[in-house]
Amino acid sequence: MRATVLRAAQPAISFGFDTTKSLVCEPGSALKLPMMLTERLAARRCMVVTDKPLRDLGLLDETLAALKTAGVDTVVYDNVVADPPESVVNEAVDFAKDAGVDCVVGFGGGSPMDVAKLVAYLAGPTDQKLSDIWGVGACATPTRLPLIQVPTTAGTGGEGTPISIVTTGGTTKMGGGS
Repeated sequence: MRATVLRAAQPAISFGFDTTKSLVCEPGSALKLPMMLTERLAARRCMVVTDKPLRDLGLLDETLAALKTAGVDTVVYDNVVADPPESVVNEAVDFAKDAGVDCVVGFGGGSPMDVAKLVAYLAGPTDQKLSDIWGVGACATPTRLPLIQVPTTAGTGGEGTPISIVTTGGTTKMGGGS
């Protein structure tokens, strides 16, 4: 019988994973948005970033009603499409600036959450444009508007990362940090 030689495994590479301040996962947690926005963030004017199908299905109705009851003035941007092009991001940023929002909520799958991340950064205290922040670490300032993500799918994990994927040109996908 021949002996098997076991080799020591390579030492593990150490790393940190600090992508989000907190993550809440529980049924009905979207209805806690008013408390999170008012008590934790002192928000008064919120922008919800989503897509038309989610809005048409009524998935936002209870959350929007709860925000209104709590006195949080809310505007909804629902023009997000799958694999959002730069034009959608820029339109959403202009919408946020025009509305004077002080926080952003991404509500939906990966595309609404990616757009929300970029809006929170680009409508915040920065002079950068979308084209300035392609790649990791390209954001000149670490500050942005407060951001809360409400994922409605189990897919991209976009609620836990600072990266957003946007379609540039006709079909090229680019990633940017927010």
